[in-house]
Amino acid sequence: MIKLNHSILLLLLLLSSVVIVYLPGLSGGFIYDDYSNILNNLAIVNSDLNFSSAWSASMSAPSGPFGRPVAMLSFYLNYQLSDFAPLSYKIVNVSIHLLNALLVYLLVSKLLTVILDSKDLLKISISNNVMSFWITAIWAVHPINLTAVLYTVQRMTSLSATFVLLGMLSYLKLRSDNSSSGKLLIGRLTLITFLGIFAALSKENGLLLFLYLFVIEVVLFKWKIKPIDYSRYLKSFYLIVLVIPLLAGAFLLFRGDLTTGYSGRDFDMTERLMTQLRVIWFYIFLILIPRLNSFNLYHDDFIVSTSLITPISTISSLLGFFILFCIVFKTQKKWFVFGITFFICGHLMESTVLPLNLVHEHRNYLPSLGIILIFVVCLLFLLKIVKFNSNIFF
Repeated sequence: MIKLNHSILLLLLLLSSVVIVYLPGLSGGFIYDDYSNILNNLAIVNSDLNFSSAWSASMSAPSGPFGRPVAMLSFYLNYQLSDFAPLSYKIVNVSIHLLNALLVYLLVSKLLTVILDSKDLLKISISNNVMSFWITAIWAVHPINLTAVLYTVQRMTSLSATFVLLGMLSYLKLRSDNSSSGKLLIGRLTLITFLGIFAALSKENGLLLFLYLFVIEVVLFKWKIKPIDYSRYLKSFYLIVLVIPLLAGAFLLFRGDLTTGYSGRDFDMTERLMTQLRVIWFYIFLILIPRLNSFNLYHDDFIVSTSLITPISTISSLLGFFILFCIVFKTQKKWFVFGITFFICGHLMESTVLPLNLVHEHRNYLPSLGIILIFVVCLLFLLKIVKFNSNIFF
């Protein structure tokens, strides 16, 4: 009972912290893409509370190949509830973030039981619940997630993350349960597939759920499943949700369908890829050293890399990645490998070949969790080395 009360206290403290941090932002209004997606969207403006209007509004997104109908439907329902009162939209956004904070806490709790071995736990000497609290709390109030929460239209990002988190939690439960029957295994994998679809219909990067699951499988579970003949179900699952879509994406990229947008940009695909080497490190530094004057809604002044030495930080960023990947392949620490791999995979859609804007902080909404997890574990190791009493953390 004491443990239960302690967990509830941590969760209440976590949620209270999120509310306190985001409370001042509730007074904000609509900006930029809020107008094209919501306020000037005739399918929403001229809608009534009926199925026909709901369908029209859900299919009215001006961006995204899938139309983002789940997110658009939420904007339609918001309009039916409160017209265009900004406060209502902000409250829904913060509520989604609160739900995501709970899901992140549960996810991290389950992950820590797998990625930390007995020696790590002995060195850290801090409970799973407390460590999960600090990782989640830092993630939940981190300023890099501000635009994903208070920028109304970026509900697309946070809502997509909700389904992704549910999918990861479902997969961890599935892989931790060795008593599943074949039918139950197929049923759960089907449920996870639908969660991925709903995530992608909120925002396209929801498809990264299946890449996150692949990371969890390869790094943490290493394809070990009982009974062993059930492995064919897992292999079939990844063939359908990961391999085939990747091959289709490669075909579309080769054919040029995914790169037509570069005609309206000030950079080509090669320049974007080189620039993203620096952008990813920029994100990492924003996460680890959150200087408030470095955060912004847009980073249109970010310098484009025109070659590996222009600017010179391009080649140094490439070298940094080489060293980082060498550490990942060399180390035996699951928590480090998972954290880095999770972060990098979270950027493989929006920070690679697609002709999108170079920098947006909201792209780190879920990926930042990998860096924060590494930061907290490293900090606890460091405090233990200097004989700091970790019990003061709770």
